[in-house]
Amino acid sequence: MAPRALLPLLLAASLPLSGCATAAGTAPDADVAVDAPDDQPSVRCPVSPASPLAIAATRPLGRLDQPARVVGRLGSTIETHLGPRWIFAEVGLTPTRGDARTRVNASMAAPVHASPTALQEPLDATDAPEEALVPRSEEMSAPGGDPLALWPTAIGVPQGATTAVFYSRWRLHGGFLNFSPEGVGVARFTADGVPLTREPTLLYGAGERAYLPVARQGDDVYLLSCTVVGQFDAECRMARAASADVARRTSYRYWDGATWTADAGRAAVMARGMNGFSLAYNRHLARWVAVYGEILGNRVFVRTAPAPEGPYGAATLAFEAPRPAVNNIYGVAQNPALSDPEGCSLLVSWYNPLGEASGEMRVTEVTLR
Repeated sequence: MAPRALLPLLLAASLPLSGCATAAGTAPDADVAVDAPDDQPSVRCPVSPASPLAIAATRPLGRLDQPARVVGRLGSTIETHLGPRWIFAEVGLTPTRGDARTRVNASMAAPVHASPTALQEPLDATDAPEEALVPRSEEMSAPGGDPLALWPTAIGVPQGATTAVFYSRWRLHGGFLNFSPEGVGVARFTADGVPLTREPTLLYGAGERAYLPVARQGDDVYLLSCTVVGQFDAECRMARAASADVARRTSYRYWDGATWTADAGRAAVMARGMNGFSLAYNRHLARWVAVYGEILGNRVFVRTAPAPEGPYGAATLAFEAPRPAVNNIYGVAQNPALSDPEGCSLLVSWYNPLGEASGEMRVTEVTLR
């Protein structure tokens, strides 16, 4: 497993990565009309919708737990019907006697709430994490024997006694950044744990514009489709669906720049350069907050908007992560499931590469003023 192989996953609108670029229709952060969920004001962390976005403090919390056999994995938290879970894509393994595997598609772990970096996760008989997304036999055959990758996204959608988990499907051809998309599907997380139960058909097929969930609030799920344009930029479009209907494409409505429409062809670019940004409503600011890292850099930025579809204000530097041993950090994500529910602080995670074939997830707490 090479950490570089994770980059296209991020650029293709899955787990978060972004550059410091311009959002479509940028507006100031203060004094905006807010499309706010029905939240009650907090006593400890008062709502301050007219206050400018500012960072009060940052606190590094260290390295996220990973089993000894894992050499690298990229992830973030999802909210499930059983509580928050970390979900990881492209889990790299050290081969052992009797198990020559060097990767599994995905894994899940439960956070230990007394510690923001401690995890509890099931391991198999070889001390590898139990695989969360398992390919079917008919999916494995491909010209040249190219392997299949099933990579989960960073938002879970609880639906009663199950949680819908989106994943993207890729064919790995070998070599740097050499693989092709084969669609997007939905799997179910149940009380039985992993592996997840995959829906029999894909939600989107190869070659289609695919939308993946980026935020959930109340009964609504917001989904994003980002297309890489130029060398290091992207155009992002947004869809919305009811939580109960996310696996049904006909229920999606698309932002056309002025309203939500059933016509996917009218979807407008609502942000540039912020492909894969992690998004959540913040009670303290009474605004939506996007957190993302710059492309090919180590800085983490925050922006706000009155609604998920924007317009997004100017970028505010949250912190600069220590320069890793190789390349740069990526996979930056806020983790609403583990952050302060009143919005005073955010738990931000990112992937820190340690070598060409190894890395770790690290976590920082960002306190807002």
